[in-house]
Amino acid sequence: TLSVHNKWLSFQWDFDSLSHSTYHWLSRAVFFTAFTSMAVVTLGMVNKNFDRINRDLAVSEERYDLALESVNEVIWELDVRTMKAFVSKKFFEILHFAPNEFTMDFYSWRNLIHPDDIDEVMRNIRDHMSGQTPSADIEYRIKNKYDSWQWIHTKGKIVERDENGKPIRVLGTHSDIGPRKELEKILKESEQRYRMLFMQANDAILLL
Repeated sequence: TLSVHNKWLSFQWDFDSLSHSTYHWLSRAVFFTAFTSMAVVTLGMVNKNFDRINRDLAVSEERYDLALESVNEVIWELDVRTMKAFVSKKFFEILHFAPNEFTMDFYSWRNLIHPDDIDEVMRNIRDHMSGQTPSADIEYRIKNKYDSWQWIHTKGKIVERDENGKPIRVLGTHSDIGPRKELEKILKESEQRYRMLFMQANDAILLL
């Protein structure tokens, strides 16, 4: 900049009119050598910085994946504007789908819900989206890859809204509660059997 400002160096596109003096050739050589050196150093620093950022991102992504895998729940995220969803790998383990066998959006998930549960699930979601409840909390049955029904406990909460207050992003979890539901069923059947035994017994029974 100083060279151009003080007219120590001039640029010409017509090579035939360039000065052939030693001073001009030397000044041009110094200028372009300095410029090239600065460019190489700058590019090297930028490349080194990008390498560091990429390494940090790789480490961060690895930690994120390990955290998701260590949790015994499905972590999910829904973009309300597009209805596209992200789910952790645990989702495919629970429902036995391969990633390429399931479209990651709200409608694909809704189509798997048991017909007897769909109305309650949608009501729960509408209540939360409209601000009537602090979060969505639902237990329902969902169809897996083998067309059998599994009990799922879903929690979700709006974490981002636009300037008009409309939901943009929802985060939550899916939990497999099949074993718990099976245990509740066994306990309920056991309670009913013993209740019938007590009710139909001809002898007086006392529990102390």
